Amino acid sequence: MQPPEEKPKEEGEEKPKEEQQQQQQSKQQEKPPAKNYLDLSNKPIPPDTTVIHFEVCINCQKSHSFCTQHDELRYAKLYHEFKEAVEAAIPNSFCVVNHSIQKPSIGAFEITHQNKIIYSKKNSGLFPCVAPTVERIKRFLDDLKNGKDVKGYATTKEKKQEKPIEKKSKPTFQAYIKMKEEEFARQEAIREENERKRKEQEEKEEKERQERERIEAENKRIAEEEAAKKAEEDRLKKEEEDKIKAEEEKKKAEEAANNQQNQEGEKPQEQAQGEKPAQ
Repeated sequence: MQPPEEKPKEEGEEKPKEEQQQQQQSKQQEKPPAKNYLDLSNKPIPPDTTVIHFEVCINCQKSHSFCTQHDELRYAKLYHEFKEAVEAAIPNSFCVVNHSIQKPSIGAFEITHQNKIIYSKKNSGLFPCVAPTVERIKRFLDDLKNGKDVKGYATTKEKKQEKPIEKKSKPTFQAYIKMKEEEFARQEAIREENERKRKEQEEKEEKERQERERIEAENKRIAEEEAAKKAEEDRLKKEEEDKIKAEEEKKKAEEAANNQQNQEGEKPQEQAQGEKPAQ
């Protein structure tokens, strides 16, 4: 018995798999590669462009001391954000980073044009914000074009102002006496204020006590009047009851006397009827 012959695969069955693989490969090719923010290489500067120079701190982990904890990725990302924003907002502009600078300064994020400072992180101690700094660059270029003084854009004025240390000087004898007098006056004023508050509190408590006594006396008087009124009502009620009772007893006595008289009057009549003469 011969084994069953295998049917040859048709071309239509293999094509869908091949098409799926090709589609997957094309999709993978369409995905843009992940952006390498640490790549700070510059493209050739186009002619007739407004070049904005950036000096950005690099190689933070390798070249800095162990106590300098810089995030190199933060510097690089911020530069790329500035590059996109500046070139989109300012026509015919081009940004370069660390151009003709072999070793950038530690912690630098400097923005310059024609060797004139627009923003300096070293002077201000602060990272620049993208949107307001782009507007700052626009104003700088307009002022430079119109021949205005652009020295004010240097960020030396943006240094953090620290409160100067006050040197304590020893007071003179007159100043010491005056200080003690002022302190004594303050203490005296505090004492007088406390005394005034104490008296006010005592007066308030005395008024409250008198008011309580008045209310208690009034309540006692009302209670006594109500008790006297009730006692009078009870007395009158008892007198009325005694009077009614006396009248009832008197009435009963009169009725008993009348009954007795009637009984005595009936006896002679009965005797008279019993003694009639015989005919």
